[in-house]
Amino acid sequence: MWLPYFVVDDLAQAIQRVEQSGGHCVTIEKCMGNSRYRVVADPAGAMSVLYQQ
Repeated sequence: MWLPYFVVDDLAQAIQRVEQSGGHCVTIEKCMGNSRYRVVADPAGAMSVLYQQ
């Protein structure tokens, strides 16, 4: 399975836009060093990662 990463400036704002568009979060927020990310799914179930450095 491919899992594309999208770099965002503001993770909270990006999550809000996903949810307003009918998508949802698949995981809780996770950290990698100073970076934060979450796996999200669109309304059809396709998953990707929103990543804030």
